[in-house]
Amino acid sequence: MCQQTPLIYSERFVTPIILAVCPINNEKHVFYYVWLQDYIKSVLNFDNQNWRKNKSTTRIFIPENNLMPDKKEHLTFISHFPQRLYGACGVARILHDLQRGRLGMLFMPNINMRKMSGNEKMLPDLPG
Repeated sequence: MCQQTPLIYSERFVTPIILAVCPINNEKHVFYYVWLQDYIKSVLNFDNQNWRKNKSTTRIFIPENNLMPDKKEHLTFISHFPQRLYGACGVARILHDLQRGRLGMLFMPNINMRKMSGNEKMLPDLPG
């Protein structure tokens, strides 16, 4: 069981927050983990849609294969989430600018610009 406040609080961050469980009776030195923001988004919001309304706790299931030290690559993947998000935002910004025509001049450098009468904005003279 996990208290409500840390779950709701973890949703506010871009930086991945990991919940780790370390079994003390295990002979091997291992721990199990779950990426809270991803778990909330992909599991909890579907399996328990009213989890935010719970008064005290919410049950979190940690996959048995999320085991360290065996899954170092997975934790590395999780840790790079902010960089992937930043890159995706850059692509979205470029797409938005292309849709609004702001970057069009970069791709059409030979188009002449003219002023509209009574309007200070520069408009391209488009062929046709």
